Amino acid sequence: MKFYMMSQKKDFGSPLGLLDAALYDKFYENWRDVNHGDFPWYSNSAMHRAHEKMPEGMVLVGGGKKYCFGARRLINNLYAISDDFYNACLEVGVDFLDAVRVSFKVDGGRSENLISYHAAVFKSYAVEKVVDGSSVLVRDEYDLVESFSRLKLNDVGNAVFKIAGFSPYINTLFCTEDFKNKAEEAKILGVEFYSMEEWGSEKIHPL
Repeated sequence: MKFYMMSQKKDFGSPLGLLDAALYDKFYENWRDVNHGDFPWYSNSAMHRAHEKMPEGMVLVGGGKKYCFGARRLINNLYAISDDFYNACLEVGVDFLDAVRVSFKVDGGRSENLISYHAAVFKSYAVEKVVDGSSVLVRDEYDLVESFSRLKLNDVGNAVFKIAGFSPYINTLFCTEDFKNKAEEAKILGVEFYSMEEWGSEKIHPL
């Protein structure tokens, strides 16, 4: 099976770097008075505790005027993904840990984004489970994988996933060729796919 690593790509409505948006449980009149980091989908992830199912009616609030990206990370395994990205996941049977539709408010909460989004938590697999022994990995002083020149993956039965134990510098989404093809058919913006057979971690600008 052929695998790809995903990387941020500069595109229309697809900012590079950390997404300037936060996920809330509901609509608030004054977003700045609410500490989004206290919500369990942030605090549990930051403390490496078990994920709690996200509620319906959540609101994503961004500082920009318009967003069109396919996927951007909010924290660890929690992502904001466009409807096109979500539908491509469904078509290839991606097994989410959690996924809910959100209302995406832009311009600091003043208006609705033109494109609809989901909040999604992707499953993460241990290096020992998903990475083949023939891979060439470099680890840092904390035993996290900080780079690789060759990464061969085992089939975990999931078309889009994360790998636990990777450094933040290369902590991105990985996918099968089936998903890549569906995403490219849908013309998803802001996401680049690099073949694991051709490239090492130097190509990764983590999603």
